[in-house]
Amino acid sequence: MNIFVLLLVALIVTLFALFGPRAVLRAAMWPVHCYTQRFLVCGMTTLAGNVARSYMLGEVAEYPVIASDIIYEGAAVGENAAGYARPLVAADPFLGFAESKVDNAAGAAGDKTVRVKNRGKIQLAIASIAITANDRPKVYASDDNTFTLTSTDNTLIGTVYQWVSTGIAIVEFDALQGL
Repeated sequence: MNIFVLLLVALIVTLFALFGPRAVLRAAMWPVHCYTQRFLVCGMTTLAGNVARSYMLGEVAEYPVIASDIIYEGAAVGENAAGYARPLVAADPFLGFAESKVDNAAGAAGDKTVRVKNRGKIQLAIASIAITANDRPKVYASDDNTFTLTSTDNTLIGTVYQWVSTGIAIVEFDALQGL
Protein backbone atom coordinates (compact mmCIF):
# COMPACT_ATOMS: atom_id res chain seq x y z
CA MET A 1 0.00 0.00 0.00
CA ASN A 2 1.51 3.35 -0.90
CA ILE A 3 2.20 6.04 1.66
CA PHE A 4 -0.44 8.40 0.22
CA VAL A 5 -3.24 5.92 0.95
CA LEU A 6 -1.96 5.28 4.48
CA LEU A 7 -1.77 9.01 5.21
CA LEU A 8 -5.26 9.56 3.80
CA VAL A 9 -6.72 6.81 5.97
CA ALA A 10 -4.99 8.25 9.05
CA LEU A 11 -6.34 11.71 8.23
CA ILE A 12 -9.91 10.43 7.83
CA VAL A 13 -9.81 8.48 11.10
CA THR A 14 -8.42 11.51 12.94
CA LEU A 15 -11.00 13.90 11.44
CA PHE A 16 -13.83 11.56 12.36
CA ALA A 17 -12.60 11.25 15.93
CA LEU A 18 -12.12 15.00 16.35
CA PHE A 19 -14.83 16.62 14.23
CA GLY A 20 -17.44 14.02 13.25
CA PRO A 21 -18.87 12.76 9.95
CA ARG A 22 -19.09 16.12 8.12
CA ALA A 23 -15.32 16.62 8.38
CA VAL A 24 -14.76 13.09 7.08
CA LEU A 25 -16.92 13.80 4.03
CA ARG A 26 -14.93 16.95 3.26
CA ALA A 27 -11.61 15.13 3.69
CA ALA A 28 -12.77 12.18 1.60
CA MET A 29 -13.68 14.50 -1.29
CA TRP A 30 -10.25 16.20 -1.29
CA PRO A 31 -8.37 13.50 -3.28
CA VAL A 32 -11.32 13.12 -5.68
CA HIS A 33 -11.27 16.87 -6.29
CA CYS A 34 -7.50 16.79 -6.83
CA TYR A 35 -7.59 13.97 -9.38
CA THR A 36 -10.54 15.41 -11.30
CA GLN A 37 -8.75 18.69 -12.06
CA ARG A 38 -6.79 19.08 -15.31
CA PHE A 39 -3.52 18.73 -13.41
CA LEU A 40 -2.61 16.97 -10.21
CA VAL A 41 -1.74 20.09 -8.21
CA CYS A 42 -3.11 19.52 -4.73
CA GLY A 43 0.00 20.21 -2.69
CA MET A 44 2.40 18.52 -5.07
CA THR A 45 4.64 21.22 -6.61
CA THR A 46 4.62 24.93 -7.33
CA LEU A 47 2.50 26.02 -10.26
CA ALA A 48 3.97 26.53 -13.70
CA GLY A 49 0.67 27.58 -15.28
CA ASN A 50 -2.97 28.44 -14.68
CA VAL A 51 -5.12 25.95 -12.77
CA ALA A 52 -8.91 26.09 -12.65
CA ARG A 53 -9.98 25.72 -9.01
CA SER A 54 -13.34 25.23 -7.36
CA TYR A 55 -14.27 27.90 -4.81
CA MET A 56 -17.00 28.23 -2.22
CA LEU A 57 -18.46 31.62 -1.53
CA GLY A 58 -17.26 32.86 1.83
CA GLU A 59 -20.68 33.57 3.33
CA VAL A 60 -22.64 30.61 1.99
CA ALA A 61 -22.42 26.90 2.78
CA GLU A 62 -24.46 23.75 2.10
CA TYR A 63 -25.27 21.06 4.65
CA PRO A 64 -27.07 17.70 4.36
CA VAL A 65 -30.62 17.83 5.75
CA ILE A 66 -32.08 15.56 8.44
CA ALA A 67 -34.62 12.93 7.34
CA SER A 68 -38.34 13.65 7.22
CA ASP A 69 -38.26 17.41 7.72
CA ILE A 70 -38.70 20.72 5.90
CA ILE A 71 -36.46 23.75 6.30
CA TYR A 72 -38.17 26.94 5.16
CA GLU A 73 -36.54 29.97 3.55
CA GLY A 74 -35.35 32.36 6.24
CA ALA A 75 -35.29 29.71 8.96
CA ALA A 76 -32.47 29.62 11.48
CA VAL A 77 -30.72 26.32 10.78
CA GLY A 78 -29.12 24.15 13.44
CA GLU A 79 -27.04 20.99 13.41
CA ASN A 80 -28.26 17.85 15.19
CA ALA A 81 -25.99 15.43 17.06
CA ALA A 82 -25.51 13.31 13.92
CA GLY A 83 -24.25 16.29 11.90
CA TYR A 84 -27.38 16.93 9.79
CA ALA A 85 -29.00 20.33 9.29
CA ARG A 86 -32.51 20.89 10.60
CA PRO A 87 -34.79 23.76 11.59
CA LEU A 88 -32.94 25.08 14.64
CA VAL A 89 -33.87 23.60 18.00
CA ALA A 90 -32.73 25.29 21.22
CA ALA A 91 -29.11 24.37 22.07
CA ASP A 92 -28.26 23.25 18.49
CA PRO A 93 -25.03 24.62 17.03
CA PHE A 94 -26.10 27.48 14.72
CA LEU A 95 -25.27 27.01 11.01
CA GLY A 96 -26.90 30.13 9.53
CA PHE A 97 -30.14 31.15 7.80
CA ALA A 98 -31.69 29.09 4.97
CA GLU A 99 -31.57 30.80 1.57
CA SER A 100 -34.49 28.77 0.21
CA LYS A 101 -36.99 26.09 1.22
CA VAL A 102 -35.73 22.49 1.27
CA ASP A 103 -38.38 19.78 1.51
CA ASN A 104 -36.88 16.49 2.68
CA ALA A 105 -40.13 15.32 4.29
CA ALA A 106 -40.14 12.11 2.24
CA GLY A 107 -36.36 11.68 2.11
CA ALA A 108 -33.66 9.96 4.10
CA ALA A 109 -31.03 11.90 6.02
CA GLY A 110 -28.67 13.57 3.56
CA ASP A 111 -30.89 13.11 0.49
CA LYS A 112 -31.09 16.89 0.14
CA THR A 113 -28.89 19.80 1.16
CA VAL A 114 -29.77 23.23 2.47
CA ARG A 115 -27.87 26.31 1.40
CA VAL A 116 -27.36 28.72 4.29
CA LYS A 117 -26.01 32.21 4.67
CA ASN A 118 -23.59 31.82 7.56
CA ARG A 119 -22.46 35.44 8.00
CA GLY A 120 -24.13 38.82 7.62
CA LYS A 121 -26.82 41.08 9.01
CA ILE A 122 -30.51 40.22 9.11
CA GLN A 123 -33.66 41.95 10.34
CA LEU A 124 -35.46 39.87 12.97
CA ALA A 125 -38.40 40.16 15.33
CA ILE A 126 -36.92 39.78 18.82
CA ALA A 127 -38.96 39.42 22.00
CA SER A 128 -38.46 42.38 24.38
CA ILE A 129 -36.04 44.34 22.18
CA ALA A 130 -36.12 48.07 22.94
CA ILE A 131 -34.28 51.21 21.86
CA THR A 132 -31.81 50.65 24.70
CA ALA A 133 -30.48 47.63 22.74
CA ASN A 134 -27.81 49.73 21.04
CA ASP A 135 -25.30 48.31 23.53
CA ARG A 136 -25.13 45.21 21.25
CA PRO A 137 -26.78 42.55 23.42
CA LYS A 138 -26.48 38.92 22.37
CA VAL A 139 -29.41 37.39 20.48
CA TYR A 140 -30.50 33.78 20.99
CA ALA A 141 -32.94 31.45 19.21
CA SER A 142 -35.22 28.86 20.80
CA ASP A 143 -36.39 27.52 17.41
CA ASP A 144 -36.04 28.40 13.73
CA ASN A 145 -38.13 31.59 14.04
CA THR A 146 -38.21 32.61 17.73
CA PHE A 147 -35.52 35.09 18.77
CA THR A 148 -34.87 36.45 22.24
CA LEU A 149 -32.30 38.13 24.47
CA THR A 150 -32.65 35.25 26.97
CA SER A 151 -29.74 32.82 26.93
CA THR A 152 -31.20 30.04 29.09
CA ASP A 153 -31.30 26.78 27.08
CA ASN A 154 -31.20 28.74 23.78
CA THR A 155 -28.71 29.00 20.91
CA LEU A 156 -26.54 32.09 20.45
CA ILE A 157 -27.01 33.37 16.90
CA GLY A 158 -25.54 36.89 16.97
CA THR A 159 -25.63 40.38 18.43
CA VAL A 160 -27.92 43.36 17.93
CA TYR A 161 -26.31 45.56 15.29
CA GLN A 162 -29.03 48.22 15.19
CA TRP A 163 -32.39 48.78 16.81
CA VAL A 164 -35.14 49.38 14.21
CA SER A 165 -38.33 49.65 16.24
CA THR A 166 -39.98 48.03 19.24
CA GLY A 167 -39.57 44.28 18.77
CA ILE A 168 -37.43 44.63 15.60
CA ALA A 169 -33.65 44.83 15.21
CA ILE A 170 -30.86 44.17 12.73
CA VAL A 171 -28.79 41.24 14.01
CA GLU A 172 -25.20 40.65 13.01
CA PHE A 173 -24.47 36.93 12.83
CA ASP A 174 -21.45 34.78 12.07
CA ALA A 175 -22.10 31.05 12.41
CA LEU A 176 -18.44 30.28 11.72
CA GLN A 177 -17.29 32.35 14.71
CA GLY A 178 -20.14 31.37 17.03
CA LEU A 179 -21.78 34.82 16.97
